[in-house]
Amino acid sequence: MMHDGDASNTGINKRDRDDKTLTPMDQMNNPSDLKITQEIRQALMKDEFSMDAKNIKVITRNGAVTLRGPVTTTAELEKISARVKTMPGIKSIDNQLQVK
Repeated sequence: MMHDGDASNTGINKRDRDDKTLTPMDQMNNPSDLKITQEIRQALMKDEFSMDAKNIKVITRNGAVTLRGPVTTTAELEKISARVKTMPGIKSIDNQLQVK
C-alpha cells in the first residue's frame, strides 16, 4: 500500500544511501549521545509540531546533532532549531531540515 508521502520521498531515500549522508544507522551508541537523541525526540513529541516534524531524523555522534527531514513550515523549522539549541550536551547542530 502506498501513502501520499511515499513517492515524494524516493529522491530522499536514494540520497540517504550516499556514504556521506548521515542516517539513523550512524547514531552512536554511547550513553551521552543516546540521551541527547532521546531528549530531542521527547521535546518534539511534547510540542505541537506537525507529524512530519515529529518524524524527523535525529542523529547524534559525539555530541554533534544532525537534524534531517521535512517540516511543514519555516516557523516550525525555526522553532525546532531554537528548541534544540537550548538542550544540554550538544556540541554542534547540523540542521538539514527542509520545508515541504
